[in-house]
Amino acid sequence: MSRKSLNDRIGHVMNCARTLPTYHGSLDQNQQGREPRILVAIEYPVEALAVESLLRGDNYNHVRVTTDVREIAPMFVRWPFHLLILDMHSELTNSASVMQDLARPISASELSVLALTNPGAEQERLAALAAGATDTLTRPLSHENALPSIRRALMSGPAAVFSF
Repeated sequence: MSRKSLNDRIGHVMNCARTLPTYHGSLDQNQQGREPRILVAIEYPVEALAVESLLRGDNYNHVRVTTDVREIAPMFVRWPFHLLILDMHSELTNSASVMQDLARPISASELSVLALTNPGAEQERLAALAAGATDTLTRPLSHENALPSIRRALMSGPAAVFSF
């Protein structure tokens, strides 16, 4: 991929949140017979795009990406997602506090969270689980270590009506 096309793609990803339609209705009414909606919130654009590509390569077609974890709650209002893949190593804000802020308007029955942690960061992993994460993923992500956890989170969380 050329640098220009990568920059164009990053620009597209950065504008996704601004172009999402406002969502009306309940999550339960709209998830039956549909594919799960996944939000990837990773601060580093190249890594965010790699995770999006991994998901789309496994036929998850309703994927949105943000590189600003502060956009998660407003995005949920406009496009309720079933699964959030959240980078716990954010320089913008404390990701554990983002999860706690999400817990106020969004119940655990509405959203599964997979926390992305660094290798060997056991305290970070435990903090994510204590803050309400469904499970954790460890960098570097690959099909072998990420997709089984993603499927488990979708099958046991609010998107349990989806089968894989």
